[in-house]
Amino acid sequence: MKQIPRIQLQISLFLLAVISTSLACSLTGQSLPKIINHPQPELSIDHQIFESAGCPLVSGFQRCSPESPLADLGCKMIRPTGNLLGGLQPAFPIHFCLTEALSSDQKPLESEYIYAEGCLLKHYIKYVIWQDGKFQLVKSQQDFQEVYAPIESEIEALSYAIGITGLGAQYGQEPNRTFRYFVNEIEDSHVNRTQDGFMVHLFDYRLCGCGPHPTYSVQILVKPTGDWEEVNRTKLYEDPEQDDLCVD
Repeated sequence: MKQIPRIQLQISLFLLAVISTSLACSLTGQSLPKIINHPQPELSIDHQIFESAGCPLVSGFQRCSPESPLADLGCKMIRPTGNLLGGLQPAFPIHFCLTEALSSDQKPLESEYIYAEGCLLKHYIKYVIWQDGKFQLVKSQQDFQEVYAPIESEIEALSYAIGITGLGAQYGQEPNRTFRYFVNEIEDSHVNRTQDGFMVHLFDYRLCGCGPHPTYSVQILVKPTGDWEEVNRTKLYEDPEQDDLCVD
């Protein structure tokens, strides 16, 4: 029986590996991006004071009774914030204060809320904090800045950027072969100190309307004064399974 020379066998095996890799790529689509993970900061918020604020949980919402001190502040509903706002200083207990607009005619002035969430039916986001022995409303971005500036650390900047923009943080991300990617590298949320302040890396998912529904990375520059600006937005990926999804 004739034997195949070793060098010819090695070349054949190499070519087979290349063909297999190419075939796999053609079956799975584009190559997956590199993922850079960062540790999620361990933060917490004491929400206990809000348990006796007269806003019982009803059908998944903490609806404030007319006798509640929070109703006097204009909060029809309240909701706990995520722990990632726990880096704010001073570390006041804090909740979302929600109001609804059932039509565009009911939209409040921009000076009367911090940001809006939702699609056709929007919630206009404010905060209520426990300060100096009473609940106090933080109703605008200017109020938020007056309460929490100056911003002096990366953790403060992270919480501040999330709180004032409504954008999200993501950690522990992994590549997903079913996604449609537009970049070669994706990095978890993190904060870089710059000469102008802090560059905060956050994420935004486009929920409203019909698909596709992309996820973006968003760079927010937070200055020590509490002033902020969006400096970059990059489309990262889409889930093809949501291409036909419409959200009102």
